[in-house]
Amino acid sequence: MMHDFDEEMRRLQNEARDGCGEVYFHGGLPGRTRGSFLLPPNFTKVRSMARLLKKEADGVVLREDRVFVTTSRDAALLYASGWRRGVIYEVEPIGLLEPDPDCSMPGLSWQCEKARVLRIIKPKPADIAMARSALAAP
Repeated sequence: MMHDFDEEMRRLQNEARDGCGEVYFHGGLPGRTRGSFLLPPNFTKVRSMARLLKKEADGVVLREDRVFVTTSRDAALLYASGWRRGVIYEVEPIGLLEPDPDCSMPGLSWQCEKARVLRIIKPKPADIAMARSALAAP
């Protein structure tokens, strides 16, 4: 019975999300192709950029069983800038889409089970440099 409830909630949430026209991005390693899936670090064994940018002592929740997506292309650029030749992916979140508990800006950052790549955006070197400068600023 609980399985049916969870499945129905997921279906309703996805239906509502699909109707809202929201665009989601993910900044990360290059190499994905259109239609492929972004999978969480606990599956891929790729280091989580969130782990490098956040201090566990700050009380943050580091979910390595989730893929993080954002509604901001600029926020995705910050994460992409942490990788050599990092890219921004426009993605479709798959599974339950939940707010990122560490994000203080409602609606900016989300977590999901995986995400499908819809489009690959290669940032300009100047944009990567600017994002790296912003991350290094005190």
